[in-house]
Amino acid sequence: MNIRRSHPLRTLCAALATALASTVSMAATVPLRATIQFNEQAVPMGAPCYLTGTISGSSTASTLGPIQLASQDCINPLSTTAFLFVSDHVVLTLDSGEQIFAAYGGTLSGTTGAIQGSYFIFGGTGRFRNASGLGRISGVENVNFTTGMGVGKIDLNGTVSY
Repeated sequence: MNIRRSHPLRTLCAALATALASTVSMAATVPLRATIQFNEQAVPMGAPCYLTGTISGSSTASTLGPIQLASQDCINPLSTTAFLFVSDHVVLTLDSGEQIFAAYGGTLSGTTGAIQGSYFIFGGTGRFRNASGLGRISGVENVNFTTGMGVGKIDLNGTVSY
């Protein structure tokens, strides 16, 4: 008998899809738009992540002001030229010290560096304690496949409610 077990990446992808299909309450919803410049260092790992990428970046977000990004990605190849990335360890820190917690997932083209994906917000600290939101991620990353170092930028285009 062959028993299939749920894979953590499938679970996170399902959660992302569910969040994007849901509607966000319009009561205190504001746009979240930011272009984040980032650096990433990817290192080999064991299952379930082929690579783990540690990311840091900064931006000025619409309606929120300056933000710092910290994240750790689980990266797996989809093919010889495409990669899947997911993270539920995303923290956006504002100048006030308040934090927004998020998750995201998407793909990276190993040939063009194109990034496409989605994010959802599931809480934070201070006024963002019960925050929610969702949106799209697009961008580009220049990856040195010898060192695992990447430099790029992503655009966030969505909402945050708090």
